[in-house]
Amino acid sequence: MFEAPITRLTLYGERISGNCLKTLWTAELCNLDHDWIDVDILKGETRTPEFLKLNPVGQIPLARWPDGRSLTQSNAIIWWMAQETASP
Repeated sequence: MFEAPITRLTLYGERISGNCLKTLWTAELCNLDHDWIDVDILKGETRTPEFLKLNPVGQIPLARWPDGRSLTQSNAIIWWMAQETASP
């Protein structure tokens, strides 16, 4: 599930988490092409070997780009999205 190649901004999170949802809503508000992958923390999906390869801390939200970059922490992700869409 987590090892599939990505082709655009991919957000990993859970819809019961406000911090995860605010990254999703910001991506939508900024009209950023993105994919959303549901991660069930109650089932331990953030502690699987596959997810820990993406984020060794095992936390969501997580943003990843096709070039291998990743970013954690909702406010950092939101800041990045705002910078990408800011008008000069």
